[in-house]
Amino acid sequence: MFHRQLAASPQPFGVITIRPGHPPRTGQRRAPMPLPRDLLPLPLLLAAALGGCGPPGADDARGPDGAGRADGRTGARPEGDGSERLFTLMPSAQTGITFANRLPETAARNGLAYQYYYNGAGVAVGDLNGDDLPDLYFTANIGPNRLYLNRGGLRFEDVTERAGVTGPSDGWATGVTLADVNADGRLDIYVSQSGPFGEDDLRRNVLYINQETRNEVPVFTEQAAAYGLDDPAYSTQAAFFDSDGDGDLDMYLMNHGIPAYRTLLELGTGRSPLEVDKLYRNDGGRFTDVSSEAGLIDTNLGFGLGLSVGDLNNDGRPDIHVANDYSGPDYLYLGRADGSFRNVIERSMGHTPLSSMGSDIADIDGDGWLDLAVVEMELPTHFGRKTREMGTEQERFALIVREGLHYQYMANALQWNRGTPDDTVPVFSEVAHLAGVARTDWSWAALFADLDNDARQDLFVTNGMAGVSINPDFDAYMSRRLAEVEAATGGTTAAVILELIGNMPRRRTPNHAFANAGDLDFTDRTADWGLDQPAYSTGAAYADLDRDGDLDLVVSNVLDEAFVYRNNARETSGAHYVATRLRGPFPNPFAIGARVWLTAGGTPQMQEMQLTRGYQSSVEPVLHFGLGESATVDTISVRWPDGAVETRTGVAADATVTFDHADARPPAPDAPSLTSFGPGSANTLFTHVRDAVRPVPRHTSSLGVPAAPLEPYPSRREQVALAAGDLDGDGLDDFVFGGSGNAPSTVYIQRNDGTFEAGARLPADAAMSETTAAAIFDADGDGRSDIWTVSSHAAALVRAEHRHRLFLNTGGGTFRESPGTSRQQGGERVTLTPGDYNADGRVDLFVGSHSVPGSGHAAGSRLLRNDGGTFVDVTDQLAPALARLTTVTDAAWADIDGTGTADLLVAGEWMAPTLLVNEGGRLTDATADAGLEGLTGWWQTLAVADFDRDGDPDFVAGNLGLNYPYHPSHDAPFELYVADFNRDGREESVPAYHEAGTLYPWFGRDRMASMLPWVAERYPTLDAFARATLSEVLNPEGVRGAQRFAVHTLGTTYLENLGDGQLLPRSLPRAAQISAVTGAVPADFDADGKIDLVIAGNIHPFDHNVPRLDGGVGLYLRGDGAGGFTTVRPTASGLWLLGEVQTLTMLRAGAGDPPALIAAVAGGEALLVRAQGPATAG
Repeated sequence: MFHRQLAASPQPFGVITIRPGHPPRTGQRRAPMPLPRDLLPLPLLLAAALGGCGPPGADDARGPDGAGRADGRTGARPEGDGSERLFTLMPSAQTGITFANRLPETAARNGLAYQYYYNGAGVAVGDLNGDDLPDLYFTANIGPNRLYLNRGGLRFEDVTERAGVTGPSDGWATGVTLADVNADGRLDIYVSQSGPFGEDDLRRNVLYINQETRNEVPVFTEQAAAYGLDDPAYSTQAAFFDSDGDGDLDMYLMNHGIPAYRTLLELGTGRSPLEVDKLYRNDGGRFTDVSSEAGLIDTNLGFGLGLSVGDLNNDGRPDIHVANDYSGPDYLYLGRADGSFRNVIERSMGHTPLSSMGSDIADIDGDGWLDLAVVEMELPTHFGRKTREMGTEQERFALIVREGLHYQYMANALQWNRGTPDDTVPVFSEVAHLAGVARTDWSWAALFADLDNDARQDLFVTNGMAGVSINPDFDAYMSRRLAEVEAATGGTTAAVILELIGNMPRRRTPNHAFANAGDLDFTDRTADWGLDQPAYSTGAAYADLDRDGDLDLVVSNVLDEAFVYRNNARETSGAHYVATRLRGPFPNPFAIGARVWLTAGGTPQMQEMQLTRGYQSSVEPVLHFGLGESATVDTISVRWPDGAVETRTGVAADATVTFDHADARPPAPDAPSLTSFGPGSANTLFTHVRDAVRPVPRHTSSLGVPAAPLEPYPSRREQVALAAGDLDGDGLDDFVFGGSGNAPSTVYIQRNDGTFEAGARLPADAAMSETTAAAIFDADGDGRSDIWTVSSHAAALVRAEHRHRLFLNTGGGTFRESPGTSRQQGGERVTLTPGDYNADGRVDLFVGSHSVPGSGHAAGSRLLRNDGGTFVDVTDQLAPALARLTTVTDAAWADIDGTGTADLLVAGEWMAPTLLVNEGGRLTDATADAGLEGLTGWWQTLAVADFDRDGDPDFVAGNLGLNYPYHPSHDAPFELYVADFNRDGREESVPAYHEAGTLYPWFGRDRMASMLPWVAERYPTLDAFARATLSEVLNPEGVRGAQRFAVHTLGTTYLENLGDGQLLPRSLPRAAQISAVTGAVPADFDADGKIDLVIAGNIHPFDHNVPRLDGGVGLYLRGDGAGGFTTVRPTASGLWLLGEVQTLTMLRAGAGDPPALIAAVAGGEALLVRAQGPATAG
């Protein structure tokens, strides 16, 4: 790649370094030798297979129409008729703001010579001269920074020189932060410096202390060295806050590494003070580097671009999130009482973006817990994504995971804060795809703000890249041109560099504005709000610049003049607002870290005073709350950093309210907590009882992260067997937990006190075997429950047979294997569902078979009739429709049609819930009559209960959920085509999806070429392949002749039994859609006479294209007795079921005692949770 051939490490602009394969010319430095692929340093050299924002990972700026336009849109017109624009772009002639972050491109100065050349700079907003009008300070990578004083009416005056804040003449300014560093009540300016310089003095950060105001102009002096803050690191941004609780402001300095030729070992060890992040403690006005004693990560893997500070676990102390570019993991530092921090990113967040960029923190749902957005550079169109895929992404992904750098994906992250299961570490559910904000193009800043004054935090994202330098097609062109020039001249010339720069792809794209519609739903209103001007936008900030009661936007652009957007919300909608100013005590006069809660019209909101936000930028120290139609604030409370509290009621809207710390009082000992809204954890419905199981059963994973790409839906899944039933006849439910890793399965017996003790151990079947399914029922009619198991292995997809074994209960806690029941069955996974279908008093067994379409292992499902302990396969005679069901995941017996006999509902993947009604002992397919035929999905589990209390059974069908990169529908399903397309005697499986009415292949060019050799010949470039439809790639006859599978819905669904053979589907709440639901238990948990529901799930083993579904934490849904459900937050219910839950079941306790729920977790301990009341099973 060219960026590896020209200068990859910071150096003076005048030097061009020729990388391996290109001999150095006279006077040029010799580069290090290339490294073997397995030693490539992750942040840069893996860039051959990744997207980073430096130049790694680019998209050709040309759209599919070849018009040379970068398509940054989602493909659908945003909602709204555009008749009233929320924002007006103000002309510079009117505002007086002419700043542009101009980056001249020469043979020596360009994005091919310096990785962060086009990363842009920041903007800060704050009142610097005490006139109550927010002023603007812009940083410039090259050239002078600019300070504009707000003269009112959205007119500004450039006073840079008079104020003395031009900046170093030969530096490279990046981020800017406003903070009162010397605690004199005036905002100071701290400017981070970086750039391609080897000399430390060219990178020293700058601190402008606000001395006084002369003739309305603030006057500053540069005093970074005097305060100990003239750090020469490669800095991106700083944040000032009280890290140690001593009252004054400390500073976190976010730096970025130098992606030179170094091995992973070299990057992961040692500490370069120029690259690692730092924490500076304020020691009475002089700042001291306390990074090591504070516990900051001490390696060179960080490439910090986004910095956010806030109290994420509601313990009253600030926490720090750092968004790192390239493949270095993000950091989440939890603050401790002694001023130190610990990184909990892997415990707190199931996955993160790969090339993390800007970030922001806010409470997006009004629950009193701060949420987090981090943007990346995933492109929103098929064309964009396919022109960037290089075929080695899965290899890179697997390497990152193996090296312990967490799970990272090319998509934005919206981390929804669920609270703290252990009262310390917050757990987040990543919901960007559910919320509709996962793909926003080459993004830089993420800013939460209530832009339309409707009492919800909206999301603004800046976009654009002025120079993209690693588009694979462009790389091929560069390599060819470099080789040609080298052959002709013996090296690289300035002329060819200029040629390459001139042909470099560029992405001038619109920014994005998402309106928060509530309930984890964001709507793209970019065009509708008047914010769709294409640009290379980077830093951004918000403030009420004209003091009219709504938030205006300021955006720093590369090459172009900055955008100043006037907000028209007050004029267009009349929505109300209230702004809050905080007067803190010395030495924190702007009350950094204070929180403000308010409720208006029944809507709660919370904000925390932190100024560093977005990307390289900071906002003014005023908290703005939109109120919608509410003209009065019911209550507004401030919690100061020292714990003091002030509350006011009946506050009039449409004004700025000032709170002074001197008026606050310490909270009363019995005062309710202000950490979050709603009930806390003191009286929760569920409690965890881990110690009630001895020993705690644990599953051992058998699958690793593959280096080869997978299907868009994982074919390999861990399987954990768990079944409950009364095994000793005492009326209490016992359970069997399947053995893994060739370990025996274990029977757990429940004692009268509700504890469980391990009993009999059922031996494993064979080497490389584990118990993957189990059922407990009376198989031989002797009145004792027996255990039926299935043995297989999750990793052995080529193993086409599963062995069934029946362990007969001989009493006294002992079991013996029945030799006459052992049988083999095809398929890759098996489901067991006992039930008496023929009403003869003997329990029969449905055996569901699951195989991945196109795997060659498909085998039909079976119905086994119990003939007095002997099980006879009667599928062909009595239930022939079952033989067609080859992707089954669960099933449930219930009298659905009210005839008194058990019918069967079967769930599975690539299929609709299939209803087989019992007609005199024959099971007949009635799916179409039930209205289910078009409801194809990736169904995982079924739960049956009379949720609406009308006397017939209803169902809940767990699906993959809506937090998936693609949302299929009836008109645009997700599809799979299976056939021997290349006529080599083996079937290929080709998934496909719709975009803007066209069906495209899911896989990229290289993956398709590995299956179908003609793809590489027919489409020699990624550009050509990205334009091709599925029919063009496979040929029309290939599509017509293939076996087609389709998925129309991914939502977890309530199926209401209408009593006439119809099952009416209705979606469960959105909180139930954030991950796959693989277990569901209905019961009246709160003893109100209405059936509730507990769900759990997650599915992890996706490939690099699909962020793993890990956001499920367990969810309690309170039933209303009419088929409706209300979500209860985990912090209120006490229910936490974390991890990849495979099975969830209820365990009955003694009379009057609350039951328990047990969850089997892939690769982890089983979870035991007990309800606090006498729950009744559904």
